[in-house]
Amino acid sequence: MKNIRFLSSALIVLMFGVIIFILPAAAEPPKEAAKEITIDIGGVPLEMVRISAGTFQMGVPSAEAYSIFDGQIHKVTITKDFYIGKYEVTQKQWEKVIAENPCNFKNGENYPIESVSWEAICKKDGFLDKLNALTGKAFRLPTEAEWEYAARGGTQTSFFWSDDPSFKLLDEYAWHKGNSDKMTHPVGQKKPNAYGLYDTSGNVTEWCSDWCGNYPKDAVIDPAGPATGDQRIARGGSWYNEAQVCRVAERSAYYPEFSSFITGFRLVLPAAE
Repeated sequence: MKNIRFLSSALIVLMFGVIIFILPAAAEPPKEAAKEITIDIGGVPLEMVRISAGTFQMGVPSAEAYSIFDGQIHKVTITKDFYIGKYEVTQKQWEKVIAENPCNFKNGENYPIESVSWEAICKKDGFLDKLNALTGKAFRLPTEAEWEYAARGGTQTSFFWSDDPSFKLLDEYAWHKGNSDKMTHPVGQKKPNAYGLYDTSGNVTEWCSDWCGNYPKDAVIDPAGPATGDQRIARGGSWYNEAQVCRVAERSAYYPEFSSFITGFRLVLPAAE
């Protein structure tokens, strides 16, 4: 037994000796992908946050539905990382790409762009085409699933901070009808969600790429909405909306040519493989 114990000890020493010897030559562990990036738009910064692929429950139980557009809960898997705007697109960013400002509230360059239609953003030679030509990137609107996945910040509650049934915390996180003084406000003044995104619950409602349609009953992967339709989806509450509309699952739908002083957008950029 003594010989066996001695042999075991010798092996342990030998093993540690090998480890000590090889450690200096070991490769460094791979670095994490950047969680935030800043892209230059002709001298104007655009800050974006990386959202990792994953699975979540999209929608709300029918008993909690507030809007006629609210959808039933279903499992959604996002298979690829993507970057999404840390803030809503601002008037300064819009003006750098489009040499005009259509906003109703021209109170400052860091106020969100509003009064822009889905068509003005997505049509040929519209904002996205000009932005991508300027930057050499492939910016687009988020899908509805990407928007909700990012806006939830890893939660499954009514709001990204909690269920907050009495709306006691809402003022800390969103500009809404009760605290906005009937106007938009500069982006980033309220508390962000766990992913570092600001204003997903208020300030302006945000266009998504999807046509409006009913949610599927079964689990889906990287959904992009119906192939055709009459109206496009917009998500999130605004300075004009009541507290209930600031919930993460809230859906709105407008005709693509519609524009309003409550509606803006934020950008998505595919993450490099």
